[in-house]
Amino acid sequence: MNTQATPTRPRPRRALLALGRLVLAVGALGGLSVAGTFAAAEAHRALAADPPRQAALIVVFGGEFGNNPCRADTDFRMLRALEVAALMPEALVVLTETLVPYPALAEANIAVLARLSGLPEPARLLVEPRATSTFENVRFTAELLGGAPEGRVLLVTDAVHMARARVLWRHFMGAWPDYALARTRGRPLSRVRLSYHLREAAAWWLNLGKVAAWEGLALAGVGEDVRGRLIR
Repeated sequence: MNTQATPTRPRPRRALLALGRLVLAVGALGGLSVAGTFAAAEAHRALAADPPRQAALIVVFGGEFGNNPCRADTDFRMLRALEVAALMPEALVVLTETLVPYPALAEANIAVLARLSGLPEPARLLVEPRATSTFENVRFTAELLGGAPEGRVLLVTDAVHMARARVLWRHFMGAWPDYALARTRGRPLSRVRLSYHLREAAAWWLNLGKVAAWEGLALAGVGEDVRGRLIR
């Protein structure tokens, strides 16, 4: 009878194999996440083929004020909002933009876009200038409005960003919003667009963590002001 012990793999080799499996799993999850952003964007494009229905509130998600690429995103979105607002003159338009030093600057930019595009300026306009993320775009808009708004809500952003914006709106406001799509920066098959999808895929996981932490701290009795300072 052979009682010789079965040789085991050296520890460094086992560690490398474990690390390799981890890298493959993370890569597969990342690939699925990026593919999900493409699928969500195409689904929103297909569903946005019809003209938007009348809404009481139009919320425009802006980029970082003064950041040139994000500035272009904001202008594309604001132009789309001006087109929609011209069809809904009674609607309140809220622009939630990132770190605007003075709300009047954002209002002046909207006036310039309206004049250049030949569209009327919104009759009712509010600027939310404090947000540093999509998470805060929605949270601070809720504060600005004093809670969940009444009537139909229309979100304006591009197709890549829309799914995450709508999910966060649903989380904070309790209802799914309608939407109107703005142009997305970059050609469909370009480095700019691919980098945007990669960033959006990472942002989905980051925001999932933010929502989990937000709700977990709420269950622990932590006030909203403290949670807001911790989770941005």
